[in-house]
Amino acid sequence: MEDYLNQKLLLFSSGEMNLAVSLRYVSGIHKVPRLHRLPLSPPYLLGISIVKGRLMGVIDLNSFLKGTMMENPNYLLELKVKEPIGVLIDRVIGIEEPSSLWNLDNKYIKADLTFGDSHFGVLDASHLFEDLKERVLSHYRGS
Repeated sequence: MEDYLNQKLLLFSSGEMNLAVSLRYVSGIHKVPRLHRLPLSPPYLLGISIVKGRLMGVIDLNSFLKGTMMENPNYLLELKVKEPIGVLIDRVIGIEEPSSLWNLDNKYIKADLTFGDSHFGVLDASHLFEDLKERVLSHYRGS
């Protein structure tokens, strides 16, 4: 598991979830771009988009993690693990360098960070990307 202590984390909200991701995976934050829907795609894969000349898949993280679609996302969080991927989010809360975290044994959320009165789940972006890729490929193989 990646050590998130003393790393800068981007804090954001996606639907009703407060989340954080290591800044090393963040390539940019953009206004929600025009999306090109893909036929027969799973509900969390909203389509593809071109952002600053880069083609990327765009997902609704809230739908992927909790099964409920976001209503009015405000931003696209561009993550780069192996390839760029766009994640729709509601708002950016800030950047924090935690000095303490609670480790969690969850598939995608690896730690819990308290910031102010709120708790943030720290995303394992690498595992999330690999699982998304595998799920999408297997979805289209089965279609």
